[in-house]
Amino acid sequence: MKTKYLIALGLIFTTGMAFSQKAGPGSKNLKSEISCYISFDKSSIEPDSGVAEIKSTESQEFARGRSGMGMVAAGTKPTEIGLEKHIWSKPGALTMWVAPASWTQQGSATQRGLVVFLRVTLGNEGKFILERQGFDESSNRQDQLIAGVFGVPGFDEKLMVIPASTLNWEPNQWHLIAMNWDKTSFSVSVDGKDFKTATFPRELTSLECPEDMPSSIQMGYNQEKADEKTLIDELTIYKRPLTIGEVRSLMDGDSDE
Repeated sequence: MKTKYLIALGLIFTTGMAFSQKAGPGSKNLKSEISCYISFDKSSIEPDSGVAEIKSTESQEFARGRSGMGMVAAGTKPTEIGLEKHIWSKPGALTMWVAPASWTQQGSATQRGLVVFLRVTLGNEGKFILERQGFDESSNRQDQLIAGVFGVPGFDEKLMVIPASTLNWEPNQWHLIAMNWDKTSFSVSVDGKDFKTATFPRELTSLECPEDMPSSIQMGYNQEKADEKTLIDELTIYKRPLTIGEVRSLMDGDSDE
């Protein structure tokens, strides 16, 4: 059964919850810019603020997160969250904290597969994917974070950026991933480092990111023999792109307390 949640930002800020200590809304200058925030602290995918609809999830497993609880991403079916509008229909940003929980270690295996942190559908065939590409010794495939747009008509299949290596990410070591987008490009920053940008050969159309139709995002699932668990915490969607300074303020835990 689908459940829809609507919680006003003002309610969150007045209930005494330690909201400003969470990395997503932690910056006092960004609280008013948040359109949706999920802390997972209630051992639930229910949003703390904004409108979201839990459409599907293989399991709802939670564990200690970066602050409070976090979602354990495992299995091959994504957690799907419905939104009122396609997030790409307007310029915006998304941040999430990610940590390995139980990733295959180099030396104990010759390869590890793909872990998808975020997937956004673009039109009938296109998609944006943010994923950890696992190493494969047989093909010299590198272990790294990849963000790319695939399957959009007229776009190069290699329209992607590689903002960080993930080979040495340690268990329970948290990393901040920040992403900006508009209809002409997307940019990704990891751990407060400068954004890496991919520019589209043309603007996305209203068919690829409609403004007047609900949409969804998918997150936290494995592909290609990846039998691993990943922690995701403090998923935050913003009404506008973030500056690198604002991203670094989230890294530093800037708050108004």
